Amino acid sequence: MKKLKCLFLINLVFSTLWTKAQERPSNRLDITPYRVEIGKSAAVIISWKDNSHKKQHFYPRFIVMKRSENPKSGTVNAHRIVKGFRGVVTIPTWQLPGSEERTADFFKAAKPVIVKAVAAEIEADRVKWTFPYNPEYKLEASMSFKEGTNEPAIEYTFTPAESAWYTIGYAGMPETAAKDADAIWQPHVWQEKRFPQLSFLSPENMCSLPATMVEKDGLTVGVVAEPGDIPYELPSAGQGNLKFGVLVRNQSGKAQPMIFAPLFGTKASKLEGGKPFSFKFRVLMFKGNQPNSFRYVAQKMFGFKDYRENVYNNLNQTIENTIDFAMNDVYSGWNADLRGFDYSTDVAQTVKVVSGLHPLSVALITDNESIYRNRGLPIIEFLMSREKYLFALNKDVTRQNASSKMAGPSMEVAELAALQSFYQQGSPVFRYYADSLSRVSRSLNLNTTSRGDTWPNLLALYRMNGDKAVLEKAKKRADEYIKTRVDKKAEDFSGVEQAAQFWTDFAPWWIELLDLYEETKEPKYLEASIKGAKLYMQYIWFYPLIPNKDITINKGGIVENLSHEAERDGMAKMAAPEQLVPAWRVSQIGLTPEASNTYGSNPAIFLTHYAAHLLRLAYYSKDEFFRSVGRSAVVGRYSNYPGYDIDGIFNTVYARADYPLRAYNQISYNQVYYNHVWPQIALLFDYLVSDAFVLSKGNVSFPGQFSPGYAYLKSKVYGDKPGSFYGDQKVYLWMPKQVLTIDNEQLNYVTGYGNGKFYVAFLNQSDQAVSAKVHLNPDLIPFKHENNARVWEENAASPTVKVHDGTLRFSVAAKGITAFAIDDIHVATQFQQKAYSKTVQELSELSYNKTESPFGMISAAIYSLGTINTAHTWLNASGEQVSSATMHYRVAGSEKWLKAVDSSYPFEFTIPLHQNERELEFWVEAANSKGEVMKAKRTILK
Repeated sequence: MKKLKCLFLINLVFSTLWTKAQERPSNRLDITPYRVEIGKSAAVIISWKDNSHKKQHFYPRFIVMKRSENPKSGTVNAHRIVKGFRGVVTIPTWQLPGSEERTADFFKAAKPVIVKAVAAEIEADRVKWTFPYNPEYKLEASMSFKEGTNEPAIEYTFTPAESAWYTIGYAGMPETAAKDADAIWQPHVWQEKRFPQLSFLSPENMCSLPATMVEKDGLTVGVVAEPGDIPYELPSAGQGNLKFGVLVRNQSGKAQPMIFAPLFGTKASKLEGGKPFSFKFRVLMFKGNQPNSFRYVAQKMFGFKDYRENVYNNLNQTIENTIDFAMNDVYSGWNADLRGFDYSTDVAQTVKVVSGLHPLSVALITDNESIYRNRGLPIIEFLMSREKYLFALNKDVTRQNASSKMAGPSMEVAELAALQSFYQQGSPVFRYYADSLSRVSRSLNLNTTSRGDTWPNLLALYRMNGDKAVLEKAKKRADEYIKTRVDKKAEDFSGVEQAAQFWTDFAPWWIELLDLYEETKEPKYLEASIKGAKLYMQYIWFYPLIPNKDITINKGGIVENLSHEAERDGMAKMAAPEQLVPAWRVSQIGLTPEASNTYGSNPAIFLTHYAAHLLRLAYYSKDEFFRSVGRSAVVGRYSNYPGYDIDGIFNTVYARADYPLRAYNQISYNQVYYNHVWPQIALLFDYLVSDAFVLSKGNVSFPGQFSPGYAYLKSKVYGDKPGSFYGDQKVYLWMPKQVLTIDNEQLNYVTGYGNGKFYVAFLNQSDQAVSAKVHLNPDLIPFKHENNARVWEENAASPTVKVHDGTLRFSVAAKGITAFAIDDIHVATQFQQKAYSKTVQELSELSYNKTESPFGMISAAIYSLGTINTAHTWLNASGEQVSSATMHYRVAGSEKWLKAVDSSYPFEFTIPLHQNERELEFWVEAANSKGEVMKAKRTILK
């Protein structure tokens, strides 16, 4: 009996010990797709159940930085601090402790104190770390896991003993020697293998995604701020809502993703003694390269998708509204005498333009001669005569490298070559300058160098002259470019202009590579374009999460934001009704900040020229992600020219159809750059035509010329050649104002004519199928009581239908296309029939010249657009050399001499010529400040 009792007691003890052992925390955790275990130094060791990568060690290591006084964060351009740094990048700085000097090295802003855990234990689905006692603060942290989720979460709580300025960062990610990293990414511009020269911190408003990453051996690791914890707002230093920062260069100079919060030097970083501060972020472990990991974070963690649709009106109405504004001499900032747009937003006493191709193309598409005569031609004259895009009357005005010289042309070679095509080969002056300037380098915008012999310019020359040898030269240089700039990751900024600041300066020329692919159809150029586009898209906003709810804007009936320029100029806040709007409407996701040095003042701009190119890239690559990004940049954002950006706070005031129809000093929400209006119209037409091309799977195709503009204002422009429509050739793009009315704002459309038919394609911008009723304008489209029409629904031919009295009734699939070719419609164009006229003989080489005179060079040229001929003459003499100029002229066959007087600088003359007036004889006399008159010799243009 005693023996049995003893055995019972022994079993009871062992049973109790076994039960307690089972209750004791395990040192392993199996949770798909990982195995998790505790290692030395309380490290969390994560391995994949499929053994696809080696184990990753995550250490419980944090950095605490403290200042008793305000660190006084600010910003400075990096090249002013870092010797040899190329590119203009604004980075945060802090006042050094005990000094008036500032530092951009984050770890010098305060003493970094490393805090390590002394123990770790697994509790359910998390690892809890224990930190040693510290009388100055208490730190608690854990790493949690969720079944089927690839990103473990780390959350910490920091409670200081005394009030001071603090920031706490996680420093336990894997470290890699910078030279051994296959790629890194820290927003904005440290990507590929460009490693920061100091431990720069990127605050939240620099982050297109709130993350930083390192790629090595097929695995990309990083830290990402917790998506669900980020408020729905536009991160802005001006609004004081910045919460964290990321960096990729640690104290020892190695590549290591790190994240710090609160953002040091902000009000939020002044922590109160005894009050806890908590922050949460995710640990990224992505099987793949860094650009693809960026996409993964955007889509899987921040829920990016194709989220926009038209609001109130379609894109066609927006284009018509914007053209009306652009042609409004009261509000559009147009200076007819100077042939440019007021640029006082940035530089007082200047005017600026971008491209004559934009209004010329729009004039042809809309069949509107007034646009050509009053905007297109004057802008072309400006660019032919001025030295730079930015022109100042006063030579002492030099901000942004303005020029007061009449020393043109100030066009890229590609633009000159495209003009030659748009002028139907009828104006050889464009060919002359395209050829001659292809051998020189110039500075046309800011102080950025524009080389004439780049492969995009050579491609344009080939399109102009059809010389296969020039194309082969362009391809050879493009191949070398791909080899050195695309296939080989950039390691520094040596290939970036010192003046560079726009994203097109930092990323590869993916848009130009796409253009080369469209010309040659060689896959290597498409592949290179895809690589470049993936890098470029890392400058686009992809967070915060868009909530599925309405938000309030304009509280109290006031637009709370004032742009930097509005504050500078003492403008009043705008009035707008307080209202609830769907959160997605005001989101910046899909837009980019302006530039690497202006992301704070221009956080999300509407000049999204990349959108159309992304649509076409999606079609060629069969990757819908590109299309979703392109759509998010344009669809449903505005009803007229919206100004420059979403600025500071969410709003819809810029989306109003009447937004720009007011004086400059009455627009205070964002900036208005009047020289951007025509590029804005061009990008919308490019988007519309590209969308038709993509949705029709290439069946609705209109050829375009590449307009390089400057910075990121790169568009295709249309109208110089006919296209095709579901097999019908010689279809002319033709979209005059109010060509039709439609009762469903979700349908954009593209229209054309040719072959005795009227063509129209309807493009649904909604993710729902829609029905519509359309009336054709009888004043533009001579329909009959009944016309036959071929129909295509989702690119499949449908039975022929009858169109009664110009009325169409139909449906369009979600994000789909329905197209019509209506028979027996003979459109009578107005401007197009003049511009496309084949009855006019090409001008000779004698139609342009340069003549020396006692007061400097006189340049002259005839621009012949079909039957529309204009003579343009300009002097390079300054206002100090000449006080007034008079041009005496007569056309061939006339005995009567006429004269035109220009009494102020710049001195230039525009002489309209009738269709049959093919020769102009002229001479110019000029008076100097003393009243002395000087005469130039007679010149004949033929």
